[in-house]
Amino acid sequence: SLSHLKILRRLSEHADELLARREVWLILEDDAIVTPEIDADWQRIWPWLPEDWDLVRLGWFGGSNCTGRVNDRVDLALWSDPPSSGPCSYCGSHAYIVNPASIGKVIHRIEASKLMHVDCLLSAPTPPMENPRELPEIRAYAARPILVLQNE
Repeated sequence: SLSHLKILRRLSEHADELLARREVWLILEDDAIVTPEIDADWQRIWPWLPEDWDLVRLGWFGGSNCTGRVNDRVDLALWSDPPSSGPCSYCGSHAYIVNPASIGKVIHRIEASKLMHVDCLLSAPTPPMENPRELPEIRAYAARPILVLQNE
């Protein structure tokens, strides 16, 4: 979580500039597989993203949930990883974009969490065992189809 927090803090320093230019940063882990078509793929997803978005995962793995379906291209990222070993839904933090207007909300979620790993924190629901008043839901979405794969 610390490496994610570090880049999110850097993004926060540039948020006003990014908003003014209508730009975003794609945040990647070192195991992300990005194709040369990523810009065109993003342009196809962008119109489908709800206006209230805080974060969108361009890469994720595991199952999906029909209750999270927003439209043909976007799901609400309803992370779950039931004990003892899954199956995981909307997991992975290897490729995502944070809305510069929401960066403070996303940073707060990571800093205020007591237990959870970043996959869970970058998802829509309040993380398990956390207080929803302290860590409320965020508008985290998952792109369909997945645009960035993970090198396993």
